[in-house]
Amino acid sequence: MSVKAWSTLFQKALRRSSRRAQRERGYPRGRPPWMVPGTLGAHRSVLSIEAEFHLYDEMRRTFPILDVALTILVRLCGRVRVDGPAHDVAEAERFLREVRVNQLQRGLQSWLESHLDGMLLYGKGVGEIVLNRSRTDVYALVNLDPRTIRFRATADPLELTVFQTVAGEWEPVRLDPTRLLLSIYNPQGNQPHGTSLLRSLPFVAEACSIIENATAQVWQRMGAPSFHVNWQPDEGFTDPHGKLGEAVLTHLQSQFEEVMASRSRGEVRDLFTSGTVRIGIIGSEGQILAVQEPLRAFLEQMVAATGLPPWLLGLHWSATERLSSQQAELLIANIEALRRAVQPQLEALIDLRQRLRGRRNRLAVAWDAVNLRDLTERARAEAWSEQARQRRIENARRMWELGFWSQEQAARNADPDLVAVDRRREAPSGTPLTGPVHLVPAAGDRGA
Repeated sequence: MSVKAWSTLFQKALRRSSRRAQRERGYPRGRPPWMVPGTLGAHRSVLSIEAEFHLYDEMRRTFPILDVALTILVRLCGRVRVDGPAHDVAEAERFLREVRVNQLQRGLQSWLESHLDGMLLYGKGVGEIVLNRSRTDVYALVNLDPRTIRFRATADPLELTVFQTVAGEWEPVRLDPTRLLLSIYNPQGNQPHGTSLLRSLPFVAEACSIIENATAQVWQRMGAPSFHVNWQPDEGFTDPHGKLGEAVLTHLQSQFEEVMASRSRGEVRDLFTSGTVRIGIIGSEGQILAVQEPLRAFLEQMVAATGLPPWLLGLHWSATERLSSQQAELLIANIEALRRAVQPQLEALIDLRQRLRGRRNRLAVAWDAVNLRDLTERARAEAWSEQARQRRIENARRMWELGFWSQEQAARNADPDLVAVDRRREAPSGTPLTGPVHLVPAAGDRGA
C-alpha cells in the first residue's frame, strides 16, 4: 500500500473516532464569554490575547533574577523516563535520547526544556510532532513560538481550532490537532491561553527599574562629575565694561579643559590663576538616597512570584539560610504542578509512537526524583524508621522465643496493622539479648 493510501486511512480513522466521540458525549448548554453567538460567528471568533509578550521578554532580559528563576524551575523538573516491559522501555528510552529536536538538537529533554520555558514565560508551551514519510515513527519534535499561536472558536464550545501566524503568509496556518502538543500554565477560568509566571510583576519591575536607573545616574554623576569653576578677582581689579573679566574666564576655561584632557592621556598638568578660584563638584551636597530597603521590598515580591527560596536566586538576606522541610515541600509541590501540566502531552507523544510502531503495550511516563538537599534529611529519617522497625521485629521475636508472648502477640507488636497470623510456627531458639539496646543511624549517615 502506498504512503498516500496509509495517510488517507489514518485520517479517516481519526475522523471516525472524532465523530464517535461526538456521538458519545453530551453537548454543553453554557457558552464561554469569548464565543460569538451563532455558528457562523463562532467560526470567525478569534480569541484575543491579553498577555503582553514583549513586556515579559523585556522583564526577563532586564532582571537577571527572573531569568535565573525560570531557568532553575525548568531544570528542577528533571528528566523524563518511561516504565513498562523491558523491551519496549529500551526502545522508548533510545527514542527519547535520539529523537531529532528543531533544527540542531536531539533528545526529548531539549524539547521539553524549551517547552517548559515557553509555558512559564508566555503561559503556554506549544510543540508539534513530525512523522516520517511512511507514517511509522516519530521523526522529529518542533518547538513553536507561543507568541504566534492563535485560537479560533468553533460551533462546538468544547473545541478550538489552533492556528499559527507565520511571517510572509497572509492567512494563519492551521495546525493538525492530532500532532499538536499544547501545555497551558495556570489557566484562568475558561481562557485557554494560560497566564505567565510574570503576569503580576510589571508594576514591581517598573519600580525596580526606576530605583536602579536612579542609582546608576547618581553614581555616573559622582564617578564622572561635572565641575563648577568660580573665579573671584582681587580687590583692586576694575573692569567697567567686563571685557577683562571675560578674557580671564576664557583663558581659565581653556586651561582647565587642557588639564582635564591631559589626565585622560596619563599626563599631569598644573593650573595657574590669579585671584581666588574655587573648583567644586556640581551636586556634591546632594544626599544619596538609600536604595537597599526599598529595592529589597520589591525584590521580595519578585521572589515570592517565582516560588523559589531567595538564596537559590543569589539573594542572601540572612546569615544562616537553608532550605527547611516546609520550603522543600512547597517547592516540590510547585515542581510537581509543572510536571502535571506537561504530563498529558508526553503521554500522548509516547502513546502515538507506540501505535505507529505497532506496539500494544502502553508505557507510563515517569520523572526522576526532585534533587533537593533536604531530601537527604528525609532519607535519613526513613532509614532510622526502618532501623526502628527492624529492632521492633527482633524484640518481638525474642519475647516470643523466651515464652513471654505468643506468636500472635509478637506479630501484632511487630506490625500493629496485622490482623491474623498466616502460619503457626514453633518458638525459635537462640541466645537472648544482653546489654542495653541503642538506636544509631545507618553507617552512611554517621557524622552527617
